[in-house]
Amino acid sequence: MKKLALYCLSALLLTNLTACDKEAITPQCVNGIVLGTTCDGAYLIQLDTDMPLGRSLVFQGDGGLVLPGPEGTAGTTYANVVETFTALPSGISRGQHLFFDARPATEEEVVHNYCIANRPWYEAPQVVLTNISETACAMRVEE
Repeated sequence: MKKLALYCLSALLLTNLTACDKEAITPQCVNGIVLGTTCDGAYLIQLDTDMPLGRSLVFQGDGGLVLPGPEGTAGTTYANVVETFTALPSGISRGQHLFFDARPATEEEVVHNYCIANRPWYEAPQVVLTNISETACAMRVEE
């Protein structure tokens, strides 16, 4: 009986620890700023510094689709930048704030595309975005 109780307790603790790890890598309601596009079809997004999923990079201009928005960002170093292949809302522009849930892309989800030599290339961690909104999280109405 003691062994059964110990086994059940161990299984319960392992289940809770696994659930905590999963939640720890899935930040909810992250604020991000759209920086531009990559030559392989992704978007570059700078995350709030309290969600350290990204890395620093020097933006050299859009590598793919040219986004409307403020000019003069080429050559600027940005911290905590990620790239995503998740479709963003239509009409998106450079400098626009978005709010979303984010998680690192799994090995199966990571896109391995290559660009031609005359396009800017960016190395940033890939993330998957869900619940994308232009409305701040505190102002969202829960359904």
